[in-house]
Amino acid sequence: MGLGVCAVVSASAAAIAYAAPSPLALRSSIVAAIRAQHSLHYISTGRDVDRRWKVIGDIGRVRGVQQLTIRERGAGVERETVVVVPGTAYLRGNRAALHDHYNYSAAQSSRYANRWISIPRGQFAFREVAGDVTLPFFLADYMPRGRLSVVRGDVDGRKAVGLHTDTGLFKFTVYVRSVVRPLPIAVTSVQYEGASSKGQFNLGPWNRHLRVRARSHAVPVAKVLNS
Repeated sequence: MGLGVCAVVSASAAAIAYAAPSPLALRSSIVAAIRAQHSLHYISTGRDVDRRWKVIGDIGRVRGVQQLTIRERGAGVERETVVVVPGTAYLRGNRAALHDHYNYSAAQSSRYANRWISIPRGQFAFREVAGDVTLPFFLADYMPRGRLSVVRGDVDGRKAVGLHTDTGLFKFTVYVRSVVRPLPIAVTSVQYEGASSKGQFNLGPWNRHLRVRARSHAVPVAKVLNS
């Protein structure tokens, strides 16, 4: 989970009438375009029945940083920062984030609130914490798969081409400026399972210089879990 101003996206559910690549060909070109990049800056916003969230990320091939804020109706605000470097993820969250988002006990959440916690890649919690904080994870999580279609739409008032999937549980669309410029500029999602949620990403600029380093004096996650 700069972002600047979030993209305003509208789309037609109908397949594009003009000449367009097949969905699989468009997906392959988008994947290849992303893999050729060094870094991505993005902002994601979303909401469901009781919550609103915002994520700001600067991610590269093996390292990245992400800041997440969740505001829940009738509850507090969850704030967390995740840093990923080769082999390790670092998590720093307030008490609400540690307790409600990561299911740490009340005592653990109070004791380690706003302190860096280190999670090595082999630890079971690594994927949960590091998800979307490097380009490979982002690609794995946000590229449509399954039954695909090519749609047309507008992103911030400009025409765009979308790769769309609808599984019955969620709808998901990745937009590019054109089929000859297949680098993503926005992502939209609608999830129906459980509490219906909507989200969107504003993607770019790409290839900013990243300065992400390991966090010193971090508490090993094994120590947190055993406390």
